[in-house]
Amino acid sequence: MVAARFLSAQSEFDRRRKAFNEVRPHEGPGMKRPKEAYKKSRRMRKGEEGEREYKGNMKARRVNGRGFFNLRQRRIFTGNPFAGYYAGIKEAAGVRSEIWFNDFLTGELDEKTGQISPCNASIK
Repeated sequence: MVAARFLSAQSEFDRRRKAFNEVRPHEGPGMKRPKEAYKKSRRMRKGEEGEREYKGNMKARRVNGRGFFNLRQRRIFTGNPFAGYYAGIKEAAGVRSEIWFNDFLTGELDEKTGQISPCNASIK
């Protein structure tokens, strides 16, 4: 049920994003559509999207283009901004696991529900 609601919301978001970027002209860039005005930057950003090695008992899982990673034959949604990166999963006793991105704790995964609860970011 949660997956169906997510897919419905994602579909609506995709439709609106396409209209915003490709259909509707914008006054700011001279009545161009964002897709017409966009130019890829030649600057490289810091960090790479390559596999991250997590130490200890953490498992590395690649986040796909839709913001999901796989854990124990289950798809877990962590967010589109993490696409292409590797999440570190630190399993804890019970049903909660910590979700890390590089050296930042970003949330706790409830393995029963598959939901990630945000937490205060902390450095490992």
